[in-house]
Amino acid sequence: GTVLDDSRRILKVLHEKLGDTSTNNLTERQRAEGRLVQDLLTGSLYWVLLHHNFGTDEGRTFLQKTLWSQIPAPLAPLILAMIFRKQCANLLGAGFGLLPHEEIVELGREDLRAIAGLLGTRTYILDTTEPTVYDSDVYAFVGHFFFGPLMAGRTWVKEIRHELVLLDRYMNRMRTLLYPDLEKKKNA
Repeated sequence: GTVLDDSRRILKVLHEKLGDTSTNNLTERQRAEGRLVQDLLTGSLYWVLLHHNFGTDEGRTFLQKTLWSQIPAPLAPLILAMIFRKQCANLLGAGFGLLPHEEIVELGREDLRAIAGLLGTRTYILDTTEPTVYDSDVYAFVGHFFFGPLMAGRTWVKEIRHELVLLDRYMNRMRTLLYPDLEKKKNA
């Protein structure tokens, strides 16, 4: 019955209430790397995605078409304007709203290269034998870029996927692991 506004808080409460042990077998180094991965995802890559969604004409058009049908007709223009205004204010507050588009794209490339650099030839992001919550985090954020309808078609995303072959393979492996039904539909 409690409303939680942040994924870290949600995970913390779940760990406390359910006794989640998904990170118990990690070394201190792996926990530190996992924390750094989460910080990169939520502190930088998130803002790159938010910029593409709300700070570009293509993103605003896509979101407007996507959200329009989900909001009662008379309220849609007002609600969408409020959402866009709020998210643009968030971008400004985080400093991303002040940066030129190409700089934000370069930050996105750097973030994806950093994730790929940590991953290297590992099967999972923290070099574990099984996926961890950190692999789910990487999939959730990077998946928007590699598989999302707004981002996957962008030239720079196609180029970075081609450059970061091992990250691309990892993402496809995680997609198959997390969403096997998508793979079945794709092959049908």
